[in-house]
Amino acid sequence: VFLAMYTISFVLDAADGMAARALDQCSRFGAILDMVTDRAATAGFLCILSSLLGPHTALPAAGLIALDIMSHMVRIYSAAILNETSHKDVKSPFPFLNLYYGSRQVMGALCVGQEFCYLVLYAMHFWPNVALLEHSLYVLVPLCLMKQYANVEQLIDGFRRIAIADWEEREARKRHR
Repeated sequence: VFLAMYTISFVLDAADGMAARALDQCSRFGAILDMVTDRAATAGFLCILSSLLGPHTALPAAGLIALDIMSHMVRIYSAAILNETSHKDVKSPFPFLNLYYGSRQVMGALCVGQEFCYLVLYAMHFWPNVALLEHSLYVLVPLCLMKQYANVEQLIDGFRRIAIADWEEREARKRHR
């Protein structure tokens, strides 16, 4: 039941974003709410997964949760202070981050890959030695790792953008003295 409900919520999350864009109902509030609920869902799922897989997975799960929350929060904050309409509008010195945000297909593949990697690990706890589940990890784990790499670049780039904005603001104050 959990697998089905989580998968349905993931699909509905994607659908509501597409509907908001198609109906021109996008807003900063909606973007932040979507980001917060996505992070909460993933964090909760990783806590459940970690409790099933054992205490040796607690630290990696905590690291993934922290990276996910921090990278997205810094990204959305940097977009807000720069008055950008969306945190997904990226011009970055990080080519992979540009690819991630510049292609809905790449972003979608990595997000789906990450979520399904977690779902498969969850399913394997209850149905071990199912070849299809085991073999799917050969595709899903690399996608999940690439998503984490995008999160690292997103975190670094967000801090870079905030630092540049702070520096420019300080320089502007100096000129006006």
